[in-house]
Amino acid sequence: MKRSGLALLLTLLMGGIHWTAEFWEKKDFTSWTRKECEQLLKQSPWSFQFTHTNFYDPAKNISAGNATLTQGQQNASLEPQTGERESYILFQFVLVTAKPVRMARAQLALLQTPNIKAQLDQFINQPVGKEIVFEVQYASRPPGSSAIHDIQNYFRRATLNDFQGNTILTSSERKEPIHISRYEPPTEKSPFGFFVFPRQDDAGVPLFTGKEKSISLRSDLKIPIAARGAKESYSIFIKMDARKMFFQNEFAL
Repeated sequence: MKRSGLALLLTLLMGGIHWTAEFWEKKDFTSWTRKECEQLLKQSPWSFQFTHTNFYDPAKNISAGNATLTQGQQNASLEPQTGERESYILFQFVLVTAKPVRMARAQLALLQTPNIKAQLDQFINQPVGKEIVFEVQYASRPPGSSAIHDIQNYFRRATLNDFQGNTILTSSERKEPIHISRYEPPTEKSPFGFFVFPRQDDAGVPLFTGKEKSISLRSDLKIPIAARGAKESYSIFIKMDARKMFFQNEFAL
């Protein structure tokens, strides 16, 4: 199979995008199934994947199970591995400030603990604020690539200075790029980092309105490779269709 075809297959398998039309517009979020919530969080107008192909030595005695981007970790089965092989690194960018994403995460929590609906309603209906926030997830295919350890270490140790010059939002309607304004590294409660961008300019005018043909996220990451004493470049480019990012007749970003 050609590389491009395999990459597409991986995306389909991970995203599970075979749903019918936009269920999020047809049903109240409390009726969304677990599968629908996971679909919205993996492949939707508010969640995007970028696939990077590389050759890495697999890490020794780490999980050989089926990791998911949502979990960001492999399962507990261990299998020694040796020898260089082709590895696919999948980055997932989830717009956690978008209301449909908050609804999907709230419904997943409700399916597990139904008596917390009042708290979750407050979480869902909170004002979007002055920031646009992307959660940055990552996983490898096949699982067990040492690249994931390098990426995890990078995001844990990174600061805003590592992204200020290379991580931007652009749009079809703006000539000037919008630079990242804040970075939140992973914590014990949240295994992934966050890219934060301003939602408004200095005068309080929205930087994005939903009238754009497209909004793009670019990030040129230089991640140290522990085993090689070098750096791997991940030139990430995500293109969002702003026209599809409407929810309940409002632009959701």
